[in-house]
Amino acid sequence: MKYFRRNHQPRSIGQVGISFSSSKLVLAHIFVKDKTPALEHISYIEGSGKKQASILKENVERLNLQGAQASVLLPSRDYQIFLIEEPQVPEHEKREAIRWLVAEYIDFAIEEAVVDFIELPRKVNNDATTMLYVIVAKRSKIDEVVTWVNASDLTVKSIDVCQSALRHIAMQLENSEEGQALLHFEEDRSHLILFKEKKLYMMRDIDLGLSMFEVEDSNQEQHNYQDLSLEIQRSLDYCASNLRNANISRLILTPLSGKKPRLLSHLSNLLGLPVREITFSEFLQVEDNLFLQDETMSTLAIGAALNQNQNL
Repeated sequence: MKYFRRNHQPRSIGQVGISFSSSKLVLAHIFVKDKTPALEHISYIEGSGKKQASILKENVERLNLQGAQASVLLPSRDYQIFLIEEPQVPEHEKREAIRWLVAEYIDFAIEEAVVDFIELPRKVNNDATTMLYVIVAKRSKIDEVVTWVNASDLTVKSIDVCQSALRHIAMQLENSEEGQALLHFEEDRSHLILFKEKKLYMMRDIDLGLSMFEVEDSNQEQHNYQDLSLEIQRSLDYCASNLRNANISRLILTPLSGKKPRLLSHLSNLLGLPVREITFSEFLQVEDNLFLQDETMSTLAIGAALNQNQNL
C-alpha cells in the first residue's frame, strides 16, 4: 500500500522508516548489503509536533541522510480499515467504485479521502466474492506529514500503515511461505496478521495490549490470556474455513519489551500451536553498537524501512 509516491530516484543511501506518535518519533535507517537488509542506525526522538520535526532535521543532517527515501507510518488514529466485498465492475472502474462504497462509512467527504486497498486470496467457494481490505485516510493528514518530513531533507516515498510494516517483516522471516500468524503488541491493543506464501490472508486489531501483563490479580491475568487466545483462535478458524489453503501452523510475536515467558507458554498451551518471539537479527543485520529500546515503535519503524527494499 502506498498512499503517496515520488517518481524520482535519489542517490543510493539506503532507506528510512519513520514511526511516530503524539510524544515520540522513531527513525530507522536500513541499507542493503549483499542483498541482506542491515540496520545502520535507529534514533528515538522524545517530544511532539515541532520538536519532533526540528530534531528529525538535525538527525538527518548528522547522519548524512539528506535525500534518502522515507516510508512514514500514519498513527492509527489517522486512518481507518474496512473489510468489504470486491465491487463487481470492470477492472478500470474498481478503484473508483471502492471509493464510493466506503464513503458511507467515514465521517468526512470522500473527495477529501485517499483510498487504497488489498485483495485477499479467494475463498474456498470459487463462486464467493473476493474480499478487500480498504484503507482510508484524510488527504490533509497525509499532506501534513509529507510536508514536515520533507522539510527535514528526507524524501517521502510512501505513507503507509502499521499493518503493512508488519507485513514487510513477515515476508522477511524464514519459512514465510508457510501459514503463520504474526502478533505485535502496543500498550492498549495488539495487531494480528495472518500470511502464507508471502500473501496476506487477514489483518485485525485486538483490544488487548501490553497493559494486560501489568495486572496484579493472577485470575485477571489468566482471564486476559484466555481472551487474547480466543480472539486469535477465532481469526485462525475463520481463515481455515473461509480461505483456500489458509491453515496456520505457528504464532510469532514481534520483539517484546523484556522477557515474558509466561505469555509464550500460555498462548502455546491455549492455542495448541508453537509460539515464539522473534529477534530483529532474524530478518536483518544489526550493527553491534546499536542500542534498541521501545521495541514496539522500533519494530514498526524497521518494518516501514523494509518496505522500500522491494524497489532496490
